[in-house]
Amino acid sequence: MISNLKYMKKAFLLINILLITVLGSYGQMLKLKGKITDADTGEPLNDINVKVKDRLGYLTTTNTEGIFSIDSLKGQEIIIIDYPGYKTQNIYIRKRSTLNIQLIPEQNDDGSDIFEGAYKEKRIADYAGAVKVIRTADMHGNDAEIAIDSRIQGHTAGLHIINKSGAIGETTKTFIRGISSLQCGNQPLYIVDGLPLSGTAYSNSLVYGYEYNTLADINPNDIESITVIKDAASTSIYGVRGANGVIIINTKKGNQGKTSLTLSVNTAIADINKEISLLNADQYKTYFMNQQYNGNSSPIDFALNYGKYFLDNPKDPDFQRYNNNHNWQDEVKQRAILQDYHFKLKGGDAIAKYAFSVGMLKNQSVIKGADFMRFTSNFNINYKINEKLSLSNVLNIKLGRKSSVDQGYDMLTNPLFAAMGKMPMLTPFIKNKDNIDLPKHEDIDFQKMTNPAHLVSELQNNSKSNRLMGNIAVKYKFRKNIYFKTSLYIDYNRQKENRFYPDYGLPQIKEAKRYAENKINSNFIIQNETTVHYNKNINNSHNLNAFIGVGITHSALDNDYGHNINSASDYFKSLGVGIHVDTIGGYKYISRLASAFANIDYIYKDKYLLNMNLRNDASSKFGKNAASALFY
Repeated sequence: MISNLKYMKKAFLLINILLITVLGSYGQMLKLKGKITDADTGEPLNDINVKVKDRLGYLTTTNTEGIFSIDSLKGQEIIIIDYPGYKTQNIYIRKRSTLNIQLIPEQNDDGSDIFEGAYKEKRIADYAGAVKVIRTADMHGNDAEIAIDSRIQGHTAGLHIINKSGAIGETTKTFIRGISSLQCGNQPLYIVDGLPLSGTAYSNSLVYGYEYNTLADINPNDIESITVIKDAASTSIYGVRGANGVIIINTKKGNQGKTSLTLSVNTAIADINKEISLLNADQYKTYFMNQQYNGNSSPIDFALNYGKYFLDNPKDPDFQRYNNNHNWQDEVKQRAILQDYHFKLKGGDAIAKYAFSVGMLKNQSVIKGADFMRFTSNFNINYKINEKLSLSNVLNIKLGRKSSVDQGYDMLTNPLFAAMGKMPMLTPFIKNKDNIDLPKHEDIDFQKMTNPAHLVSELQNNSKSNRLMGNIAVKYKFRKNIYFKTSLYIDYNRQKENRFYPDYGLPQIKEAKRYAENKINSNFIIQNETTVHYNKNINNSHNLNAFIGVGITHSALDNDYGHNINSASDYFKSLGVGIHVDTIGGYKYISRLASAFANIDYIYKDKYLLNMNLRNDASSKFGKNAASALFY
């Protein structure tokens, strides 16, 4: 009995110790209460999601007064506040029980936020090189510009963008800190969602003076930010491809919070408000006659050779044809209409964030015969499978159609140049004896000059293009400060061009009365990059971030070309109906690139920065005596 009593006392004592331990532990748990307001207006924000970093299930929302609360915290956690339209905040609790949080709208970016750098995110304050982050919300360029390169002009020092022409979809010449080479290219390396874009031109276009703009394949409405990296030390991580600078483009991602739907419709009208001043019919006749007389042509010779065109004889059957006062610029210009439609869906939660958009653009040119249509779709998802494993996927699709006109100093096929050189006393349509226009254009004149009205309607330069760009990335956390990431990228681009040069209304070129040309370009790039990242913070004084990685890229370019001449009439415009197939050709070019790279960033007390980059590239484009190259 005494023995049992002793055992009961020991058991009672043990239970009391356990209760005290549990109650003591429970007493150490923290309840956090906070209020979230708009930094600009001070108004409380409702339905803002607040989650605890790296702890699934710890998610709450603010009420109508902007107040939230979270129970059972240890006081060492980090809470994440992420909501569309505001900058994401990561707040260390530090055993505080109350917080007053102000969310900063995205348009009030103060430049201290995180940006997408080379292979990782970085704070601008931690960047030792020359970098500029441009948010699309900060751009106030011309919405009629269909490519992002024209819209970022003037937003950062050292970035010079020159428009090659005013044609729709025309490429630009972009220079970062001036011209770096006289014989090689000067264009920077463009990277879209981690994928280096192929060059701006695969081969010479069938359209005279035109150069393909690869950035026109990306809808500016889908872009979140553009990072311009200027200094050589920072771009060395990209090897020889980054020699002229690097421009990183990131498309919009999903946000944690309520699903948001956005529909934007933009319409604009463009017109030529000032024409080039040209001679009228009387002035041109005087100029032409003086030119002939000064060339030792007598009045009799002039009457015999040109009297039909320049002497006013109402009885002449061609009097109505050659006695007009016509401004040929009116025949090649038009009032253009721009239509841009964009639909965006974005949202997410603690597990998955998504963004989806569809856009359509129809843009006429102020020059007849030229227009541009583009359909784009962008899909972006980030999925957290568990605490260690996450998956991300980006997909961009573009379908395009374009009609173009020739450019440059060619009076035969450039509509503007032909309109400036055409004699003003002529008319675009054949006239009957009652001076009424017939529904048929005039042919070339006695000077073998093109009829500009017939040129813009019958000379065809049509192209179709399809592009698919995407990547899928897997990220795995071995530990809190070490993670592994592997990414697979693809870029498939196909362009088809058709050109037809008619016989009627345009002068004959060599032995060909008319001709047709076709060209098909296709480019396929597949790339894999794998990196291992490490970060360490010691006593909030020493911050070390480093990564190593390897990559391999395979590129295949195909080109097919055909040219035929002298089809039966101008109604037969395809390549297969010509009497003689003049040229058939093509080529295929394959290149490979294997790379190894590493980066170390060391920061001491947020004051002293050390950055080191190292990359080794082995490329099939290098010579036999230089199979690889080291960059640092």
